[in-house]
Amino acid sequence: MKPATFVCFGLFALGVVLFLAQVWFAPFSAEAFFKVMLTIGAFFVLSVVYVFLVRENKASEKIDNGNSNSLN
Repeated sequence: MKPATFVCFGLFALGVVLFLAQVWFAPFSAEAFFKVMLTIGAFFVLSVVYVFLVRENKASEKIDNGNSNSLN
């Protein structure tokens, strides 16, 4: 697996762990918990979008390279 996949999974797992900790032990105030979860969610979405864009760019390059080779 690639490092970006580990980052996405790590952010997701961190969100789940913090959510369960909040449900069971309430270590944060409601406002602080919302801010932390919002921040983790934003980083998660950015990571997923980045991974998607990199993957699409690589696939596009493969297609473009394949087409340019067949034209020569």
